[in-house]
Amino acid sequence: MDNPELEKIHDERILAYFSRSVWNTEIAVLGVIAAITMVLFVQVQTTAVWWWLAQALVVQIPRLYLAHKIVDTEKVNTKTRLNLAVLLAIIGGLSMASVMFFSPLMTLETCALISMILVGTAAGSIATCHGYRAIYLAFVVPIFVGILAIWGFGGVNEISMLFSVMVALLTIQLGVLFYSLSRRVYNTYCEGLITQDKLERALRSEQMANSAKTRFLAAASHDLRQPLHAMALFSAALSMRPLDEKSQTIATKMNEAMQALTSELDSLLDISKLDAGIVSVEQTTIDLSGLVRRLAELFELQAEEKNVRLNIHVAEHLFAHTDPKLLERILRNVLDNAVKYTYEGAVTCALESKQGRAVISVTDTGVGIEPAEQLHIWEEFYQVGNSARDRQQGLGLGLSVVSRLAKILNITVDVESKLGEGTAIQLTLPVEIPSFLDTEIRRDDFTMAELEKLNNRHVLVVDDDEGVQLGTESLLKGLGMTVTSAANEASALQKFRTHPVDVVLMDLRLADGDDGFETVQKLRSVKQDIPVIVISGDTGPDRLKKASSFGCAWLVKPVKTELLIAELNRIFE
Repeated sequence: MDNPELEKIHDERILAYFSRSVWNTEIAVLGVIAAITMVLFVQVQTTAVWWWLAQALVVQIPRLYLAHKIVDTEKVNTKTRLNLAVLLAIIGGLSMASVMFFSPLMTLETCALISMILVGTAAGSIATCHGYRAIYLAFVVPIFVGILAIWGFGGVNEISMLFSVMVALLTIQLGVLFYSLSRRVYNTYCEGLITQDKLERALRSEQMANSAKTRFLAAASHDLRQPLHAMALFSAALSMRPLDEKSQTIATKMNEAMQALTSELDSLLDISKLDAGIVSVEQTTIDLSGLVRRLAELFELQAEEKNVRLNIHVAEHLFAHTDPKLLERILRNVLDNAVKYTYEGAVTCALESKQGRAVISVTDTGVGIEPAEQLHIWEEFYQVGNSARDRQQGLGLGLSVVSRLAKILNITVDVESKLGEGTAIQLTLPVEIPSFLDTEIRRDDFTMAELEKLNNRHVLVVDDDEGVQLGTESLLKGLGMTVTSAANEASALQKFRTHPVDVVLMDLRLADGDDGFETVQKLRSVKQDIPVIVISGDTGPDRLKKASSFGCAWLVKPVKTELLIAELNRIFE
């Protein structure tokens, strides 16, 4: 092997396998020794048999001990330990072959029986070392030399020269056959080792690629979210002002464009969270009928603009025990794909109960998917019929998010599609019978009473982007809050000590190379229970985990106004 690292692994595994096989085959070896001893006691009536038995048993003790130590001993290099394994094999082979010294005292039949036992032992030894040549030959060569010495050079009485030559040739032929077999076993082992090494390298390469992809998505998401967040804040502040009709239309269109871009960035964030393994599941009993109907209605305008009918058929009073936010993300992606790839006809969203399970189906008359493509639609960045990467068709992450979130929620996803006829996606989950059928389901509607909780609250905004600072100030001041801004750690600490701050909005990448988490630690050394909302475009898995360990709320740039208001209300409850 040309690869030194692989050669070392090869040697270590040969040693380990040799050690294990010695222990596993010891019973068989002792059986062989016992069988030979019984034959000798019957045919050779001499005290030398006791000496042979004693040496055979004595040889096994250090052989077993050293076979164990050659694996555990790390102070001795691999090559030396491998040479020790060869020495143990020689000792074992010589011990077994020494029985042939009794051949002048044995009959022809007895000598033949013992020879067969030794040949069988030589054949079985191939498995003890994967056919590794040095160890195998060290064990079997003494045995075959002993057999040749007896049968080929007159060690057995009462046989003709012709018979002696025939047995010698047969012995040589068996030796060559066993050696050839051992080489095939060894070559198969080496091929398997090389294949395993290639697979491990490919797996490591794939893991590194996935890690690099996750870091890239997080970095790209951060860089894009930073200016978009500032635009969203300015847009929200602008919408709160009295505007003429044309200006209001411009503001509306600007909001729509930012929401579309935010949706794509949210897909990147979903993938980062899933890769980080920090998607938290908060299951509760939800009004499944209400959730499905509400989400489907959100796509009515989008379908209408494409002259596509949106049919909604939802069975009433169906409840489920699941995470409403994650289920909503799944269904949004499925509906968005159905409307996006349907250019005429209709999209139908239905909810029904079948055999105690709720089935949400989204059926379209869109382009459909070829059978060969259907296995790939769950892959990240894979899009059917979008080789030009038309951004209006998204990033190709929607169904990948659907698949991975569905596994987390134990939702079964089934797809049926025919090219040119359309696609049907079914989501199946258990039906829950709630103990309260008259309880109102919570909606993300914020009343003026809730907004009043924010009046006269003091917010410290820590962000190095001047546009974000100004946008946040414009928005929060319009809600009746007092705002103080800082760009780095020193400024944040100075203003935190001199102002009665109620909540901190913290970016993670600050001016002067300061880190947001370190700044949070220093702020909490001044006021331990200060609530902190991290607002960042950095969606790396490590950062998300760290925010969770700090007990910080997490909002991703660009932040929707209603989400920020909801989080502030939660803090001030």
